[in-house]
Amino acid sequence: MRKQSGCGGLRMPFAQERGSVSRWLLLGLALVAILLVTLFVPRRIVTVRVPEYPTGIVQSVVFSRDGTLLASNGSDGTIRLWRVSDGRLVRIFNRRASYASCIALSPDGKLLASGTLEGTLNLWEVRSGKLLGSLNEHVFVKSVCFSPDGKLLASGGMFGKVTIRRVLDGQLIHSFTAHKDWVFSVSFSPDGTLLASGGADESVKLWRVSDGKLVRALKLRANGVKSISFSPDGALLASGGADGTVRVWRVSDGKLVRAFKGHPPGTFVSFSPDGKLLASGASIGGVKLWRVADGALVRTLNERTFGIYCVSFSPDGAILASGVGNGRIILWLVSDGARLRILGRRDSRDVPILSVGV
Repeated sequence: MRKQSGCGGLRMPFAQERGSVSRWLLLGLALVAILLVTLFVPRRIVTVRVPEYPTGIVQSVVFSRDGTLLASNGSDGTIRLWRVSDGRLVRIFNRRASYASCIALSPDGKLLASGTLEGTLNLWEVRSGKLLGSLNEHVFVKSVCFSPDGKLLASGGMFGKVTIRRVLDGQLIHSFTAHKDWVFSVSFSPDGTLLASGGADESVKLWRVSDGKLVRALKLRANGVKSISFSPDGALLASGGADGTVRVWRVSDGKLVRAFKGHPPGTFVSFSPDGKLLASGASIGGVKLWRVADGALVRTLNERTFGIYCVSFSPDGAILASGVGNGRIILWLVSDGARLRILGRRDSRDVPILSVGV
């Protein structure tokens, strides 16, 4: 049995299809949990409420295709959707769902995928915030991404595992051990023929999507690869290392083209839509904009207090979003480095908007 959604004929099977065995197992576990609570916490009831404003580290920021919306997730486990024009909170997706560890938006902006600490992949409808379905990957999911045509969804996580699934029905296409340790980042090439993965084993690997075979391995001494990003033309691949160095590789032969230094340990990267700039942020320090052609540092956007944990350009390249360690998202103007807006401030009116068009 499969669950039929109302979004383009999408069918996402639920883990184990919630069959009779799973239902009885879950019921048994629930009864045991209730018994333990009754025995050991007889007079105390704890209510957990998701705050309207983010808390903890912002781990992912992703713009919608038209640049009007921004999705984020943080170390508080929630997924939020923001309106870029005024910074208003549109929706909190998973108030009652699993802890989200990573997110990705489909190319058409209609779907949002999230990976969880519990090892599941969740698929959401952006317009309504409805959970369409879940799949069990059995490991902590650290990174997810859609293919350029939106037909495939890749994920990477614990134990070096990478999977590629068909979005339409959740069918597993490829599953392989890509790294010896954690997979921190996965990304499809712009033409969809390659999948890049970066891991804690200090390597970046390129995989052929058609058959799941390894094309090339890029070995580097970086204390782990935190993030990777393809240039818009697919000719270059940038990697952010835990050693604070940003490296740019030529995809065709794996040659190291350039290395940018100047960050503290823990670096996150993103190419601009025109491929001329490369943004990098570090868990200690601010955001740096580099000119790809000659490696020159164009500008430093300072947010020294809490550190930067993700960066992303708007589709037109005019705005750069950075996720900060205090739960806020800073929007910068790329042209002059001015701070445009802060999302997630306690003093902002973070009241969910009732409806939104995507």
